[in-house]
Amino acid sequence: MRIPFSLGIESIGIYLPQNRVLAEAMVDAKVITEERFKKIQTQSIYQEDKMTASEMAFYAASDALKNAGVPAEDLSLIIFSSTLLKDYSSWSAAADLCNRLSATRAEFLDIYQGCNGVMSSIDLAVSKMFLNPEIKYVLMVSAEKFPAAVADRWNCDPACFYGDGAGAFLLKRNSSFCQIQSFNSYFAPELNDFISMGYGSFSDISDHFSHIPYSPRTTKRKLIEKLGKDKIEECFDRGSVQVFKNSLKDCGLLEDSKIDYGLIPNYDLELSELIASQVNLPLEKTSWEFGRKVGHVGCVDPILNFHFAKEANKFKSGQRVFILSHGAGVSVMGMMVSV
Repeated sequence: MRIPFSLGIESIGIYLPQNRVLAEAMVDAKVITEERFKKIQTQSIYQEDKMTASEMAFYAASDALKNAGVPAEDLSLIIFSSTLLKDYSSWSAAADLCNRLSATRAEFLDIYQGCNGVMSSIDLAVSKMFLNPEIKYVLMVSAEKFPAAVADRWNCDPACFYGDGAGAFLLKRNSSFCQIQSFNSYFAPELNDFISMGYGSFSDISDHFSHIPYSPRTTKRKLIEKLGKDKIEECFDRGSVQVFKNSLKDCGLLEDSKIDYGLIPNYDLELSELIASQVNLPLEKTSWEFGRKVGHVGCVDPILNFHFAKEANKFKSGQRVFILSHGAGVSVMGMMVSV
């Protein structure tokens, strides 16, 4: 989908906890094996020991508004996204942000779309802003916290270590920083159980709270047995390639066209190399070097990686950057921006 009006990311805000945990130290402590450490190749993660996810989100949101010089009362909408859990039952983190920021004119909405939360938020914001030309600013805020009682951050996923943190994008019409050119998505609902985690009404509690290396739910095992690992991997591959090719087409480019940089999920080395190849890039032209320093921070990955790449001067004026994420559903989303 080509974005039908001028819209861009005006500013970025992030929050990372003070507690940086080295993965190598987890090997020494026998939390992870040497083999797993060498496979993932993530150097460290950040772990928040005191604040809730929404409290971290407040600092990231404040940072984004400060960087843009925009008062909170100018916001028309705040969308909060996270992967797994709310801070409390029957709770809206976006409403909490409205209150903390004194965003007195803003509507609020929460999205829990797995690691596609930020991308889903942008998709929704585009539609909202297109239908209402009076909306000038929308704040997308994302935060992740993985408590030990809910997820063993070091062993529960075969492709990454989970880190905590928060980030915010401030969207603005006619942004001077970068323009969002296109947005595309791919959905494979037949794989919903594959990406599931426990802690639901029908979850296998004994399996979910286990600390043995990657203990998937029974439904996930059955799905793998039914479809086969190769078919599941093929579906993910197809989704990434499809959203990338559609994004190129929306920008008037050929399928084999090269882009300048890619922001990809913070996975292990093997999977990161695969995703880089799917978007026609060498690994060094992606956010891998930054992602391995923070781990997989759920749906905050695109924001953190955008911030790190920008600070490292990876972008030059006129370049195209592709942002890719995978999420619950299964869903794959991609966005092309020009800086």
